[in-house]
Amino acid sequence: MTTTQLFLSVLALKKKVFQRLLLDSHFWAETGT
Repeated sequence: MTTTQLFLSVLALKKKVFQRLLLDSHFWAETGT
């Protein structure tokens, strides 16, 4: 695996985690009212 491939996979993983956190916080905001 090249450095570029590694960088892109890490970037994709971060994006996934960030989207997951965003969805979770939105969910809790919706249910917490």
